[in-house]
This record gives sequence, structure tokens and C-alpha cells, in this order.
Amino acid sequence: MATKSQIMSRYPNDKVVSVKDFGAVGDGVVDDTVAIQAAIDFAIASGHVDILLPSDSTILTTTLTSASLVRFWGNNTTFAAGNVYKVNNHEDRVGALTLPSAFSWFTSTISIASDGTGITDFDIESEKPTPNASAIFYVRPTVGNDSNAGTTYALPFRSIGKAFDAIAALGVDGEIILENTNFPRNDGVWGIKTLNSNVAISVLGDGQASIYGTNFSVSGEYALDGTYTNTYSRARTNVKEVRDALYTSPDGEYLQLINVASAADCNTTVNSWFSDGVTLYVRLIDDRAPDDDLLAFLETTCGVDDGAYKLWIKGVNFVGVQSVFVRTTTQGGGKPTFYGWKCSFSYNALKGPAGGGGFRTEGADSYLVECDASFNRYDGYNYHAFFTGGSFQTDLPNAFELDCTCNKNGWYNSGETPDYNDNGSTAHDGGSVIRLNTYAEENSGPNIVDVGAGVSSYNVNVVAKNTRKVGNSRNFEIQGAASEMYLVKCRSDGKRDYDATSDSLGTAYVYQSNIDITSGLSVSFQQYNI
Repeated sequence: MATKSQIMSRYPNDKVVSVKDFGAVGDGVVDDTVAIQAAIDFAIASGHVDILLPSDSTILTTTLTSASLVRFWGNNTTFAAGNVYKVNNHEDRVGALTLPSAFSWFTSTISIASDGTGITDFDIESEKPTPNASAIFYVRPTVGNDSNAGTTYALPFRSIGKAFDAIAALGVDGEIILENTNFPRNDGVWGIKTLNSNVAISVLGDGQASIYGTNFSVSGEYALDGTYTNTYSRARTNVKEVRDALYTSPDGEYLQLINVASAADCNTTVNSWFSDGVTLYVRLIDDRAPDDDLLAFLETTCGVDDGAYKLWIKGVNFVGVQSVFVRTTTQGGGKPTFYGWKCSFSYNALKGPAGGGGFRTEGADSYLVECDASFNRYDGYNYHAFFTGGSFQTDLPNAFELDCTCNKNGWYNSGETPDYNDNGSTAHDGGSVIRLNTYAEENSGPNIVDVGAGVSSYNVNVVAKNTRKVGNSRNFEIQGAASEMYLVKCRSDGKRDYDATSDSLGTAYVYQSNIDITSGLSVSFQQYNI
């Protein structure tokens, strides 16, 4: 059962409370009175009225206190005989939505609550693969060893890559259970894996684990440079980004060191770094010797290629891992699908052939729930087709976001000319994306952008705010022939010249959204498919 602080962070005042967070089972056998009552009490205390019950369930309880002050929602869900509590079907909610044909791949229901929140019966927990008992492996970088069997907590592997390989060798659905700790690059980054079965990655105790694109314990690895005497240096290749975790912004961003043009510039510039491809030079903002708070992120990859299999991950933070992706390189051979729940993607500074992003897909499908992609060099979430041989391939990306955030993406190194074209969330190449309750703020380009012929997005209760784009700034943008953007109960707030723009080829369908200032955009201000 989630803690109160976890529940509070998950349910600000525009969210529906789920009884699963309070331990409800809903099988008609287990008495769920305590769990349902806790959900009611929490909802009333925090100003909520809507409570979500498990789909296709029978809820067994005794008498519930103050049940008349909340609304129960479910899909084919009832209370057991003897209780008279009304369960509103999802289709009866305010604004049940019928999605256009471009989104036929999404088979769950979507509707709008009375307060404008997007609601769905999509259940990411039910998508978790059920592992074969022989293919459950533990990974603990603090005490593990890759020569262990890895099948028990006491004899774990040290690296995640080893666990992937062990599951692949068995060829059955498996699960990798991580220690709730920080994984250095050597133990956490797994490279590119081609799946031959479904794989789940979870964290012990339903906690959080972080995979870093750098190793720790750097104290003593740097020496005061003999030539550039204000800098510290060490042998280091493939450095993409350097941060100082000793200093953080109010929103948690690590201090970025300036990437200067030479070692001499680093010597005269506090808070800077330079790499000649062989040696890394740093000068910290307080001129201290490098310590464990210095994070030099290297070119690293956590990726999955090909095969109609699932990669399901919960509670993992990718910190400075330069490529986090799922892609289809063999067209028509089956697309892998990524399920990310309570994951984050930050400090990515690498741009591939199909673009850059904290998390990206290339011709694959993805479902993200309560995830965050912030502080990346390029986009937050980037959905593309696979690019090879000079062109994008035919397998198109489909993406779903639920209660996700993507803030402050798009930053530039010293001497670079900003293009102000990096976004919070963006779909491309004829793909489609559904966004429910996505929040995008202070990205360097338009916050929400969908680009390319035939691209489609359906956005419900999406907030795009304070774009940092210079000149013709806008929060939403749609580009490409026959491209369509549906904006339902969405908001464009804060700094911007326009709410939404297009290249004159895209169309926006707007319902009860404050899209009032537009440029080059064909707009239908109508109730659409509601």
C-alpha cells in the first residue's frame, strides 16, 4: 500500500483517487472495507469527490462511512449483495470520448471527469509480464557479483545487463528485481538488448532505483592540472554532459557546468568543463576538488531492439543515461512495447539519427504513466519512426502518456546558437500519441509539438505553459499534411505569443480549451467526438 506522502504527490486536486493505492483487491472474496474507507477518508480530506474502483470487479465491504460524499467509478464493477453504493460506469462519466480511427490501437476507455481531468481504465499494472519462476533475477550493485546465480536476494547479480542476458538464455518471460539504490554506469547501464521474451524490471519494496550514466567515487581520480592550474583533469573519453549535484535549483535540477571551447578557457572560467576527447578538464563553481557530487555523464545506452515483446519498468530513474529507447530496426517483424510507470529521464545530451530526447521510441509503441522527462538537452519525450538508409521506415510509433510531466528541456552549450526547437513531448513521422493530463512547462521550443505528414495527437487536460522559445513563441504546434491535433479541456498559459500554430497544413480540433491566439492553423472550435 502506498504511503500518504506518495498518494498526496500522485493526487493533486485535479485527480481521481484509486482504491488500489489503499490496498483494495476487488475479488468479491477479500473484505475491502478498510481499504475503501481509507480511500473515502483521504478523498474527503484532500478535496476529492471521484474514487476509481478496479474494472470487472466485485467489491466486498461492510458499511462505509461518508460514502454519500464521494462518487464511485468503475467498469463492470459492483458492490457485493447487501450494499447499495452506486458505481458509475466509465461510459457514464461527464464527456465519455470516442477516439478517431487514428487511435484504434488504444483499446481502453477515455473520458472526462466533471472537473476536466482525463480519466481512463487503462491499467499499467495489469500489463506487467508474469515471470517464469526460473527467470526472476535480483540485482544489487552494493554486494552483488555477476558470477552468482542471481536467483535469490542473498546471491544477486551485480549488473542489470547480466540479468537481461540470463533471461534471454532461458527464453521465457522474466523479471529483474533491483535493489532500491543508485546504480553506477558499470552496473546499471545495459547497452542495447534484443528481446526474445517479455521482461519486467521492478524495485525491491516497490521503491525507487536510479541508473546513472557515470560511475561514482571520483574523489582522488582527478589531479590538479600541471598546465592549467585552476583546473582538475583526468583521462576520460565520450563525455557528453557535466553536472554538479552539490548545487540544485528549487525544482531539483543539478547545476550545469559550462562546456567551453578549450582547456585554457576552462582554466579562466569557473563552473566549466572541456574535453579534447582524451582528457576531461573541470573547474567547479567553488574551486573545490572534484568529489562524488561531480557527475560527468558519458555516452551510454539503455535500449531495446525489435521483437513483439514487452519491456515493463516501474520506479526507475535514468539519470544522465544518454540513450533510453525502444525501437524497431527490422520493419514488419513485430514492434516492441515499452511500459514505464513512475520512471524519470533526465540529463540526456545525445542526439541520434531520429532526434534526441530523455526517452524516445523509434518505430515502437510506448505507454508512460506518472513519468517525468525534464532537464534534457533536446526533447523530453520523442516519438519517431526508425531512421536508416537516409529515410524513416514504415513501422510507426504509437504513444500513450498518463499524468506525465516534461519540463525545462532544451539547453545550449557556450557558443552555440539556440534553435529554440526542443519540446516537452513530440510525435513524428505519421505516428500517433494520446496525452492525458500531461504537464509541459518552460521547454526551449513549443511545449507540445507534433510534426510530420499524417501525425495525430489526442490531448485531454494537457497544460502547456511558459514556452522559452524566442520569437513567435507558442505552447502547442501541429505540422504536416493531413496532421491533426485534438485539444480537449487543454490549457495554454503563461508566456507565449501564440497558444497554437501550424505550417498551414495541420488542423486543430478544439473543445473547451483556451486556444484563442493562433497562427497558420485551421481550427475547429467545436465539441468533437464527445
